Amino acid sequence: MKKLEEILEFYRGTSSYTDLGFYKNFVSNLPNDIKELCLLQRHQIIHPVNLMDETRMNKNSFYGDMTQIPETRLIFEDDIFPTAQSVLAELLRKEAKYHIKRDIQNKVHTTCRSQAILLVAILKAKGFPARARSGFAEYCKNDGSYWDHWITEFYDGETRKMGIGRCRWML
Repeated sequence: MKKLEEILEFYRGTSSYTDLGFYKNFVSNLPNDIKELCLLQRHQIIHPVNLMDETRMNKNSFYGDMTQIPETRLIFEDDIFPTAQSVLAELLRKEAKYHIKRDIQNKVHTTCRSQAILLVAILKAKGFPARARSGFAEYCKNDGSYWDHWITEFYDGETRKMGIGRCRWML
C-alpha cells in the first residue's frame, strides 16, 4: 500500500493537459488561497452556455456587459485551447494581466472542463496535490437529463483531507 506522501506526490505531477511550461513561473505570483484563485479564475473565462441564453443580452452580468462580445466569438473554444497552457497563453495574449477586472472581450469561452484543468494546473504549479474530476451532478440538470460537469479536487494540507474547488460560473 502506498504511503500518503507518495500519493500526494503523484497528484503534484503534471500531464500534457496540466503542465504550464514557461507559464509555471507566471502563476507563482498568483494568490495561494484556493477561494481567491477560484474567484480570480472565474473572471478570466465565460462559460459558452451563457453566450446562448438570456445572459447574452445582459449588460450587468457577473462577467460584465455581455452585449460587447462580437457575434463572431459566440463559440466554444475548448477545442481551440485544449490544455491549461494554451488557455493561459490565450488569456495573456489578449491581456497581459490575470486579474479580476479583465475586459469582457478578452475572456476565453471555455466549459467547466477547461476551467477545472486550468485550476488544477495552477494548483500543481504552486505545489498543491490536485486533480480534475468529472461526472454527473444534480445541479447540472436540464430538461430532465443530466449534463456532465468537471470540478477541481485538491488536498488540503491543514485538514489533511481532499477539498473540492468548484469555481462556479454564477454568484
